[in-house]
Amino acid sequence: MIAMWGRSGRLRAELREHVLAQIDSLVPKVVVAYGIGAIIAYDALSHLPGRRELILVTAGSQLGNVFVRQFFAGRLDPPAITSWFDLHNRFDETLTAPTRLLGPTFQTIDTPFQASGSIEEDALGYLTHSATRDDVWRVIAGGRLTGTLARVEKAFRFESRAAPERRALLIGVGEHEHAESRVPGTTNDVFLVSSALQESGFHAEDIAVLLDERATAGTIRDALRWLLEATRPEDERVLYYSGRGAYLPRSNRHGRS
Repeated sequence: MIAMWGRSGRLRAELREHVLAQIDSLVPKVVVAYGIGAIIAYDALSHLPGRRELILVTAGSQLGNVFVRQFFAGRLDPPAITSWFDLHNRFDETLTAPTRLLGPTFQTIDTPFQASGSIEEDALGYLTHSATRDDVWRVIAGGRLTGTLARVEKAFRFESRAAPERRALLIGVGEHEHAESRVPGTTNDVFLVSSALQESGFHAEDIAVLLDERATAGTIRDALRWLLEATRPEDERVLYYSGRGAYLPRSNRHGRS
């Protein structure tokens, strides 16, 4: 697709005119573009006849790729808009590259997660990332996020393929009635894993945490039922435990361990 766009000046011009016509018609406050859409959106906005009160959010962009930059004479200039947020994931290998651009209206947002190669899943990975939530949507929403993420997720979810539901159960048990049996650092382990999961696309509300006295046999069983209920083949589940373990004798069918 990128090669086709690059070879055909006519195609580039038609796409540019179409995007600008839609902007004139809809007068959006925010334009979100993913993958090759980021290239098309940038090309169009670079040809605006005047300054626009508009925010551009690009994700999985190949604008920083050397092959793509040649079509812009090797130089990217900020379009005449209010601001531009570029979501970059260093683990996305689909020709993406960081956009090198200086200017007060441009900002790169690091959104690391393990890209799957699926257009719909990776788009959601960018747009629902914790860094995007805090540094983009919160700014656009003026500090109020009620309903914003839900609308973004709905807009980019393809009906033809359901996005995976992600849940995680994190357990940390470090306290013990005997001081010599305590395990330091379990709570920190759980918080670090929770942070890593959120950077990988898990929502905070889908991560259950049980620490020390809250991690009883009953609460763990209840949490495991929640973790495993109504799972589908495409869903993702994570169970993590940090604490003391023990070896248990195992018997085979002859009764010997």
